[in-house]
Amino acid sequence: MKATLLSIFTSGAIICASSAATITTATFDTDTYLYFGTSNAFDPQITIGASQRPGSGHFNFGVLEFDVSTLDAGTKSLNLSAVQYVTNIPNPAGPPTAVTSTTGNATVHVVALNDSFSNYQLAPDKIAWYDTYVQSGSATVLGTYNFANQQTLSIDVTSTVDAWQSNPSNNHGFAIFSTSGNVELASSTYGNSSLVPSISVTPASVPEPSSMALLGLGGLALILRKRR
Repeated sequence: MKATLLSIFTSGAIICASSAATITTATFDTDTYLYFGTSNAFDPQITIGASQRPGSGHFNFGVLEFDVSTLDAGTKSLNLSAVQYVTNIPNPAGPPTAVTSTTGNATVHVVALNDSFSNYQLAPDKIAWYDTYVQSGSATVLGTYNFANQQTLSIDVTSTVDAWQSNPSNNHGFAIFSTSGNVELASSTYGNSSLVPSISVTPASVPEPSSMALLGLGGLALILRKRR
């Protein structure tokens, strides 16, 4: 009987421990002005401008890379935070004037890259690279963030991350681009660490320890009844 009770409560403790979530933050992030192929790696904010494709390349898109090797099994979510919005005011005398605000809206899409950001930087035709790997061609949108004001949102990237864990050589990170609105996202160096880009894991649901204990006690009662 003592052994049975010990087994019940030990199993409950094990289940409780296995339900802890794991999280990883970006190992690399940048935004790049497509027309010139610039890189603003590890700036505090990732600037994403509304895409001008298939016309112009005068806008920014972003790239995020993660080490997913230590993530546990479960549902993986990519978490991004909008912290600021940019409105460009036309200026007849020169470049537009950028006005920032904490209020606004943006529609941001995520794709898993099938080529590395370093190859983008080396590509003689960066717009062609973008059209192939980001917004069209072989790229498939994994999910969409509909940001409103300052907000943290998540999308499910489980299948992509699981595939990267099985074949790490395919992990080239994510590209992010906007089809509506100019938004600045918190980067890995943003001042508020709770807003930095991350992948979090929610383990598969398991019975609570208390539920397991009740099930075990029910079985114990049945055993005692049979002994009588």
